[in-house]
Amino acid sequence: LGGSPYPALRRVMSARAFTCYQMHALVCAPEPPEQPVLALDFLATFADEAVPVGERTRLFGDCVEGLRRMASRQPVLVWDTQHSGLGDLWARLLGRLEAAADVNWAWSAPPPSVRQLELF
Repeated sequence: LGGSPYPALRRVMSARAFTCYQMHALVCAPEPPEQPVLALDFLATFADEAVPVGERTRLFGDCVEGLRRMASRQPVLVWDTQHSGLGDLWARLLGRLEAAADVNWAWSAPPPSVRQLELF
């Protein structure tokens, strides 16, 4: 605090997975990263309808185990939102992810205010 952010930023590594196969490769790597992990929009990679549901589910299970292995060495935070492209699969995958986590936080937006329009 108050110092230059550049030394810390030089230690930040990033990777982006566009498919469930790429997520699997990142999370299930033989040598997990040694620094804390932040996985953003994790479930989005499992929305690819070109991959059969059974295959996506299998890869997801492997990824959950990979996250557990990482979490045994360093902090892991997974952030996600609801994905309409996953339908019911989203709820099942999220449930498995939540069951594997040590801590879960959920935030829901307040409902939009309802306005009544009057026509003159």
